[in-house]
Amino acid sequence: MDPRVPLLPGVVHRWVPVGDVVLHCAEAGPHQSRDGGSAVLLVHGWPQHWWCFRRILPVLAESRRVIAVDLRGQGWSSIPRSGYAEQDLVGDLLNLMDTLELPTATLVGHDWGGWLGFLACLREPNRFDGLVAMSTPHPWQRADRRLTDLWRWAYQPVLATPWVGARAHRAVPWVLRRGAARPVWSDDDLAVYADRFRDPDRARAGSALYRNLLVNLLGTLSSSNRQVLRTPTRLLVGDRDPVVTPRILDGWAEHSVDMTVTSVPGCGHFLPEEDPVSVLAAIDSLADEARKDPAFP
Repeated sequence: MDPRVPLLPGVVHRWVPVGDVVLHCAEAGPHQSRDGGSAVLLVHGWPQHWWCFRRILPVLAESRRVIAVDLRGQGWSSIPRSGYAEQDLVGDLLNLMDTLELPTATLVGHDWGGWLGFLACLREPNRFDGLVAMSTPHPWQRADRRLTDLWRWAYQPVLATPWVGARAHRAVPWVLRRGAARPVWSDDDLAVYADRFRDPDRARAGSALYRNLLVNLLGTLSSSNRQVLRTPTRLLVGDRDPVVTPRILDGWAEHSVDMTVTSVPGCGHFLPEEDPVSVLAAIDSLADEARKDPAFP
């Protein structure tokens, strides 16, 4: 095992070959979930990796199989030269589930992970029993609302710009402090995120994520507007999030069969670390809903 991977009791680390990438997974819990529910797939956002779930992973693992994956080019996963478009990343998650022989999963995603969660559930609704998305807009944003808040997204073109975006990853500690409304970071936490981007190839991969996002955004939004989300979904957004605000969260009702949007008080952008209790409650609410389903075993 890479000695730089932070350790968490009960967690086993695996590197899983999936197509052109090797994905790092932090796994814990029983191989078969004790409560009868599906496995939980945890997907991080930028500028983080699996460690952002350290406060919820052990609790979930008491009864369920839990897999926290690092996206391609991030954390301890390998760094292919290409494949950073959203649908490539969604394909990685689906292929990982196939490799791990997971017919279904509950997807819990923060930031990028939540955005990819929406796209994965729209693409393969039968593979996901539930989605908890955090600190991310949904894919049915109204253009006028996004334009009004455009200044909040000004960091994205910077990160997307070749060379400039890779160098901008040096500001990761500032980004983390600025984005959280609560003092949740130790110096070690900041270092475990920032140190990954000292690798210039990994910083370039982070830039490629945003470059592909901006190039494909209009197409993604247009495609999503023709689809209906059938996966039970809980979207959580901190009421002090500097990026994702209530203004851009309108417009989802006609595109979703079972979705709720919750504003988490006193929190900024990094909900898994700022308020893990609220995140766990959202996951539990999906599990409770599944148990009420007559098809639940």
